[in-house]
Amino acid sequence: MINWNNVVRYVLSRPVHEDLEIAKSDVQHPLKEGFTTRIGDPQGQNADYGMCLPDGKGIHIREYQDRYLVHWDKVDPSRDPIGHLVNDAPHWIAIGGLVGVLALSAALLLTGED
Repeated sequence: MINWNNVVRYVLSRPVHEDLEIAKSDVQHPLKEGFTTRIGDPQGQNADYGMCLPDGKGIHIREYQDRYLVHWDKVDPSRDPIGHLVNDAPHWIAIGGLVGVLALSAALLLTGED
């Protein structure tokens, strides 16, 4: 069995957001090792887990049928959600802006139809 502490150390030596694939049979379930359930971008995974590190970085695990994909984020979402969006998930800011523009446009069209 591979120890999750060793996995975390190795993942942190890799570039940010670069996934490491680990067979589920090689490690304990993340919930048994101190990780918590998280929400992540939908990429076909069964579940997401994470852990905030003392320096504010985050470990993100995506669970699939037979494997885990593990990477680190610059900012853990449980510690700083806005910092996480800005540094690790800026696409959600763009999507939110687009939704806002569309909602405003729809509101203006509706008020202009009177």
